[in-house]
Amino acid sequence: MKNAFKNLHKKSIQLISNQKGFGIKEVAISLGAIVAVGIVLTVFRSQAGNILSDVWDMIKDFIGSNIGS
Repeated sequence: MKNAFKNLHKKSIQLISNQKGFGIKEVAISLGAIVAVGIVLTVFRSQAGNILSDVWDMIKDFIGSNIGS
């Protein structure tokens, strides 16, 4: 497990320190991740739309009552 974290840290440092910019692979991976997150959010929102809107309304009411006072 410790070696896995070391390898992940090393790869992250290499990616951050790369001054050449993004290549085709990096752009493709980023786009794939964005599409995957979008699909997951779309599916989740369609299944739990009412729950999300109720939670959002509770958050807005809480913020409004604490800031307005």
